[in-house]
Amino acid sequence: MMMVSKILFSLLQFFTLFTITFASTEEATALLKWKATFKNQNNSLLVSWKPSPDACNDRYGVVCFNGRVNRLNIRNASVFGTLYAFPFSSLPFLKYVDLSMNNLFGTIPPEIGNLTNLIYLNLSVNQISGTIPPQIGSLARIQALHIFENHLNGSILEEIGYLRITDMKHNNLSGTLPTTFSIGSALRSFNLDGNKLEGKIPQFLENCQQLEVLDLGDNLLNDTFPMWLGTLPELRVLSMRLNKLHGPIRTSGSEQMFLELRIFDLSRNDFSKNLPTSLFQHLKAMRTIDQTSKEPRYLGDSYYHDSVMVSSKGLELELLQILTIYTTIDLSNNKFEGYIPSIMGDLIALLVLNLSHNGLQGHIPPSFFS
Repeated sequence: MMMVSKILFSLLQFFTLFTITFASTEEATALLKWKATFKNQNNSLLVSWKPSPDACNDRYGVVCFNGRVNRLNIRNASVFGTLYAFPFSSLPFLKYVDLSMNNLFGTIPPEIGNLTNLIYLNLSVNQISGTIPPQIGSLARIQALHIFENHLNGSILEEIGYLRITDMKHNNLSGTLPTTFSIGSALRSFNLDGNKLEGKIPQFLENCQQLEVLDLGDNLLNDTFPMWLGTLPELRVLSMRLNKLHGPIRTSGSEQMFLELRIFDLSRNDFSKNLPTSLFQHLKAMRTIDQTSKEPRYLGDSYYHDSVMVSSKGLELELLQILTIYTTIDLSNNKFEGYIPSIMGDLIALLVLNLSHNGLQGHIPPSFFS
């Protein structure tokens, strides 16, 4: 009986090894077929991508886990080609893909939906065009999507609200903001700067209680100031510059508003009336000085880390985005009038204050010099 068990165990080991070896060979072949479509076949960084039965055999940018391709990072590798021949169906265990800062053109194929284990996708700083395929919205495990600085158009997927980090800045996206931000949303960073989005700012965003960065600047949004954003307890960066926002900034009587805000940019809109004195009373983070260094927080060599730690079957990934943070208020190029509130002088951690090109009058309050 023991002999039979040993034989069965040996057979199981053999078939497992055979399966992994066969799969690795298939993955290696698939990657080479994609490379064969590149316009620059003499790419020095990818010279290690040679015919081999093992996809994990010292190939530049390829990382494996348990004999299967798990990560593909060929960022800034001078790749000149398309994604049409990318082996979406041959890399079922792929979790991390970074193809940013290359010369990829064409559209994102719908076959990207076959990467069902994908957690991180970065296609930013390329020449990719077309719409965002709805298949990206069906990737149940994806948590970080970076597709900024491309030529993407069309609307934003409603499923974007389920991600943690979304960066789509500097494209040609249009339509309105999605409204699928449900209670318990894990969204932490949402950057849509430099698109053609219009309409109002959906109040469903207040469901994103983990949101730290919200950048809606340089769009066509037409709304009043969404004071309800002040209830987001982790919000550190709020930029809505260069839109069609208008009216006075009316604030809430609550003292728990914008407590962590470090960057506040409403410049180049049509806000009017007096500067919001009660809003400046709430900005707790801008009143705090680090007593150990006697310097304002988040200045100089300090950074704000927007990261997500993900553990999956023994593999730990850190999805990291680093933003240099300067404590800033920019309300320039609006239609504010009246006097500069003296309470702004209490914002002792403030590094940059821009109130230019408004209708303000009077002198700079003495509190600014104390």
